[in-house]
Amino acid sequence: MKVSALVLAAGIGTRMKSSTPKVLHTILGKPMICYILDTVESLGVSDVAVVVGHGAADVRRTLGEKYHYIPQPSQLGTGDAVMKARTTFEDKPGYLLVLCGDTPLLKKETLDSLISLAEKESPSAVMLTAKVPDPSGYGRILRDSWGNIKGVVEERDCQVEEKMINEVNTGVYLFSITDLWQALEKITPDNDQHEYYLTDVISILHDQKKSILSVKSNDLEEYRGINNRWHLAQIAADMLEERIRDLCLDGVTIIDPKSTYIESDVTIGEDTTIHPNSYLSGKITIGKNCNIGPFVYLIGDDKGITIEDNVSVGPFVRMRPPVEVKENAKIGCFIDLKKSIIGKGSKVPHLSYIGDTEMGEDVNIGAGTITCNYDGVNKHKTKIGNRVFTGSDTMLVAPIELGDDSYTGAGSVVTKSVEPGDLAIERSEVRVVKGWGKRKNAQKQANKNG
Repeated sequence: MKVSALVLAAGIGTRMKSSTPKVLHTILGKPMICYILDTVESLGVSDVAVVVGHGAADVRRTLGEKYHYIPQPSQLGTGDAVMKARTTFEDKPGYLLVLCGDTPLLKKETLDSLISLAEKESPSAVMLTAKVPDPSGYGRILRDSWGNIKGVVEERDCQVEEKMINEVNTGVYLFSITDLWQALEKITPDNDQHEYYLTDVISILHDQKKSILSVKSNDLEEYRGINNRWHLAQIAADMLEERIRDLCLDGVTIIDPKSTYIESDVTIGEDTTIHPNSYLSGKITIGKNCNIGPFVYLIGDDKGITIEDNVSVGPFVRMRPPVEVKENAKIGCFIDLKKSIIGKGSKVPHLSYIGDTEMGEDVNIGAGTITCNYDGVNKHKTKIGNRVFTGSDTMLVAPIELGDDSYTGAGSVVTKSVEPGDLAIERSEVRVVKGWGKRKNAQKQANKNG
């Protein structure tokens, strides 16, 4: 059975109080609409369109060109949004899955159940409904004396007795494409909001003696929509808890889940331990048997951070992409690492900034070492060979290269490349002024007495 999908994402999202289109607000590093699109694609549905309105250019730029985009300049309701998609889908065979872009919790298994029912029964429509303790805010499902769905009435249009109905519409539909367009021709904006309700299609299909089936959701959370920042925060917290639980079940130790933030694009190998107050964002790959944290801030963005097996990172470490840390390396406390490669078995133990650097194997970076990569206009690269040892408080002024087995003396400002096996020292001669402290203290006492 051929299934296409239409995701509604044209709403302004007034209650978000934001210039950003609602569907582009992020959850665990991904725009909320990406979760529903990923779920649709996991079903094997490749013909997907997105209805766009407010911030259409931003939505299109974020999602890319793999989808059809259908403009809805004036938001005249969900029925109007689907009508705008007619020229895109009316000649397609099979069924059209209609979903909202602000429901990131919707599960693949749930949508599969709608499709399976349609394959078996060939109805005009399949709806996802739910029975809830408090139906406030939801459209109510109306059934005839035989138990068949005969319509949906929105909350603001409900009569008193209809408000007592606890079976609600979740806004998830699977329509026969042929029957959908015929019914859409008959809907009108004759309602409290003067909009074209997609739900009116249901009563029209019923009046036409068409079959309307339903699947009841057993998860009262999965169809939850996001209407404001508090909804966003609540759903993000729920998804983060699930994300951390899945990592734990896959063999990762999370010492304190409540103080740990790990986004959806982060992968972590078995027997790795994540310590409290760790923030892992963007594309990050962490290998097996690593120790991460506490107090690490890793920002992978789209360029990525890769940490191989048996690596220790933290405490108090910041990384910015692209970064590669090879196996058995150590990134110690109070380290800022940016756009660098740290070789196998190398150590950057403490109090260092390493930026725009390519580092070999078994290097030891002394405390307080800085790669001076920025001249105020351009960034320059530092190359450090294998088995290099830098003394504490070394300044490496890029562009510069330290050959294999080379050394730098503590406190040196190194402005020239160092050949393999050589030692670079840059220090002025120490001058000792005899009796200076005694004279200084006497002057202080005199000033105090005077």
